[in-house]
Amino acid sequence: MKYFVRITLLFIVCYSSAISVMGQTSQSLSLSDCVQLAIQNNPSLKRSELDLRRDQINYRQAQYNRLPSLNGSVSHSYNQGRSINSTTNQFVDNSYFSGNQSLSLNAPLFNGFRILHDIRLRGSAREAGKLEFESAANELKLDVIEAYVMVLTAQDMLKQAEGQMAVTAENVRRSEVMQQEGAANPGDYYDLRGQLQAEENNVQNTKQELYNNQLRLMALLNISGNDLPTLQPLSLPAEETVDMSQDLYQSALRTLPNFKALDW
Repeated sequence: MKYFVRITLLFIVCYSSAISVMGQTSQSLSLSDCVQLAIQNNPSLKRSELDLRRDQINYRQAQYNRLPSLNGSVSHSYNQGRSINSTTNQFVDNSYFSGNQSLSLNAPLFNGFRILHDIRLRGSAREAGKLEFESAANELKLDVIEAYVMVLTAQDMLKQAEGQMAVTAENVRRSEVMQQEGAANPGDYYDLRGQLQAEENNVQNTKQELYNNQLRLMALLNISGNDLPTLQPLSLPAEETVDMSQDLYQSALRTLPNFKALDW
């Protein structure tokens, strides 16, 4: 009985794990999910983050340059045969050991405020780097939003094109039956067939456009694989607000980090 209970529990755990994995692999992505994935995985943003860390390291190094430096060295040598004794500077024929030790301390006293100005320079570069990183993240978000909308638009266009092609295919079938019975004009029948071929080409072009938009979105998210997860539709607001171009420009000057970075 205990053995049967253990087997049952093991089956339940394995089944739950399988359901969880299937849910993760088939999970659809929202616009917020895509933005978060891009911020976490995008290579260009990772490069900008490394530049920010480099600016922080340079700022710390500029501060450390105010500290004194202590250097020491120890050497030991063995001489055999005829050589010059380093102590007496005389030729000797016997073997001998020699050693050297040194210790030096360097401390900046005054160098025209170079270290102070370098600290200020590195500090300004660090602040500008923070704003530039924030600007790169905003640009990435805009690219993801645009690619997301383009994928949804291409999907809707593909559905519309396939629906139109299905209607035209049905009309061609009916016209073919009527043309065989002599109840339809042959010219109209061949016009419908030409229209069907054109709509088939339109469907293929729309599929190619959808594929290109999906590839762009996958590249921004740095997703590996052949298929993009299902995208959730966007919920449009019930009320729209209209802003003047000058107001948008002034708001961008106040809020966008690109312009704040120029001050640094």
